Amino acid sequence: RVHHWHCEREIMSSSLIISVLLLCISFIEILHASNFRLSGQLQGLPEDISPSIARIFMDGGKQIAIPTKNGKFVFRDLPVGDHSMEIHMNGYEWYTYVVDVRADGKIRAYLHGQKEALPPQLIIMPARMAKYVPDRKPWNPLNLLKSGPGIMIAIMLVTTVILPKMMEGMDPQAMMAEAQQEAVQGQTQTQSAVQSGNSGNASQKSKGKRK
Repeated sequence: RVHHWHCEREIMSSSLIISVLLLCISFIEILHASNFRLSGQLQGLPEDISPSIARIFMDGGKQIAIPTKNGKFVFRDLPVGDHSMEIHMNGYEWYTYVVDVRADGKIRAYLHGQKEALPPQLIIMPARMAKYVPDRKPWNPLNLLKSGPGIMIAIMLVTTVILPKMMEGMDPQAMMAEAQQEAVQGQTQTQSAVQSGNSGNASQKSKGKRK
């Protein structure tokens, strides 16, 4: 009988442990399946821009909310724990939010990096307008040569570097003598042309007199 009593006691203990484990598992499933919801509204946009073109990402896109025309949005079936919420909309930069879902059903939202909770009715406004920087074109040295400063630099290089080196192999006196010689040759050719023209005229006149 004592042995039988011990067996029954062990069976009851095992059953109790199993029951407690099942209750814990059920409680965890209930928490994860709870209809915890977060609602909010996008504001601060110009009248000609509809908030419905924005997309609100929860946990990197595990859930995506699309606002209505008046900016309201809802996230449903949020599990217990911390979540990251981001807003994507061209033309604007937005803050990142941390959403804390608690087991008692309370949901609090925070700006990323801040400890002060936001109001229950979450109002989201753009941080600033986005600034787009155009892609830089690859540097082309020819563009520098085509510009005004590039032309000035090229002229300075020619006058300060190239021309002096070209003049190093030349004798200034020889250059002057050669220039004078060319001038004398030009004058001589001019004088000979004038003389030949005068002699031609004289011969024509003498022929006329003989006739």
